[in-house]
Amino acid sequence: MTNVVSLNHFPSDIYFSKIVHSHIEALPDSSLSLMGKKMVEIYYRSVLASPYETLFVAGEQSLDGVAVLSLQPHNLMKRLVVDNLVNFNFYSSALSSITPLLKIISSALHETKELPAIHDLPEVVQLFTLKEKQGTGVGTSLLNHVEDFLKEKGIGGYFVKTLTDPANPALTFYRNRGFIVVGNCVMNGQNFSFCTKRLMPQKR
Repeated sequence: MTNVVSLNHFPSDIYFSKIVHSHIEALPDSSLSLMGKKMVEIYYRSVLASPYETLFVAGEQSLDGVAVLSLQPHNLMKRLVVDNLVNFNFYSSALSSITPLLKIISSALHETKELPAIHDLPEVVQLFTLKEKQGTGVGTSLLNHVEDFLKEKGIGGYFVKTLTDPANPALTFYRNRGFIVVGNCVMNGQNFSFCTKRLMPQKR
């Protein structure tokens, strides 16, 4: 069984580097990855410092997978930009790749018309496993830990968004774990599906 923990402190430099490298390797086409290693580092430092986000990791020694849960996903990108207005590395990374920068600014400034089904729900904004660990239950273990975390807080559901593509294995992954597609939207020229899952309250 994969060991999953939520990080409530900044990890060692070596382990943090593994998180950053794994993000770039697993999500090479994400806006953050396209803006380079420094931007991914800034993002995860912001996540670890934020009272609204929680970083879950699978594997204490060798990193097997990562999940990021946001309790305020509607303004996550806006907070990332605002919190780093005086960060030189933010601008040097941003200016090195204009298109991903514009996508992040668009996400930060765009007022998304939220679906009623996801209003006020937390979001798992990142979920990935290392290539060699895919199909071994790491993703499921991460989601199980996220759900236990939410249940302890009395939160009855959450959502994810993923590419609307029949060939996207993530859609099957989420459906097989009790998620329901509740709507779609176009973001930065790509069509995304919003999937929600309701949680049973913990027995007292």
